[in-house]
Amino acid sequence: YTKDFYINSGTYVVNTKMLKEIPAQTKVSIERETFPLLLKNNHKLYAYPNNAYWLDLGTPQKYLQAHRDVANGKFCAPDSIQGSRYSGIQVKGFASVGQNVQFGTGCLVEDSVILNDVIIGNNVTITGSIVGNGVVLGDNVELKAGTVLGDFERRQE
Repeated sequence: YTKDFYINSGTYVVNTKMLKEIPAQTKVSIERETFPLLLKNNHKLYAYPNNAYWLDLGTPQKYLQAHRDVANGKFCAPDSIQGSRYSGIQVKGFASVGQNVQFGTGCLVEDSVILNDVIIGNNVTITGSIVGNGVVLGDNVELKAGTVLGDFERRQE
């Protein structure tokens, strides 16, 4: 144990003997139950520490944070958007926009993620939101911070 703290994520490589330590037909939490049990029974555990970016994306706020971090250059994600490829829309903060997104005129996107195949009407404001695949937004729709639209939802004025 050192003063450093690590998270566990990714792939585990385990010896089959270790699996015998886990009670059969029982659901367990590997990090909360199995690892402590192995240490208690004098098994050795090894980790590969690295400095890669890591963030638990378990909430919409954290999902938006990851996109904000890409936009701010905290790390580089594959196919991240560099600058706006759309004309006629105003972007504040960051905007992550998927493929085949159609914008009307007079739109504002601020600190939001818009997935693929979305149709956005005129004068739409999207702030601090996540917009799922295939969503259709009518004219003058306002999505306020914290809005999460699932795939194929429709919103009208």
